[in-house]
Amino acid sequence: MLRIAREVLNDRGVALPVARPFHLHDHTTRLFDSGGDGPPLVLLHALSLDWRMWSRVIPLLTPRYRVIAYDLRGFGGLSLGGSIALELALRRPDLVTDLTVIAATAWPSPAFEERPRAAETAGMEA
Repeated sequence: MLRIAREVLNDRGVALPVARPFHLHDHTTRLFDSGGDGPPLVLLHALSLDWRMWSRVIPLLTPRYRVIAYDLRGFGGLSLGGSIALELALRRPDLVTDLTVIAATAWPSPAFEERPRAAETAGMEA
């Protein structure tokens, strides 16, 4: 899939987005930030994927938006991403202009707490 995305973008003269290491609390994750002056657009990945699930969409969004995508190490999931977005909107409404949430839960599942704890204890490759 990544090879196909790279070929298509290369044919169109667009570089494949590259993330940089980003230190967050007690671990390092990956962060893509296009920079720029456009309104920020944060993309959260699905379960068992990483920020690269958006690699074909990012080049289409960057002319208009400052696109930010990062890895949720040890987890992920569109429902979790939706819950994170809802929490941000509730805690910091000054940071959120628009919000699109699909299939998110309103309350955390025990798995939301168990998986990160397991990753901290036993380790988990990003």
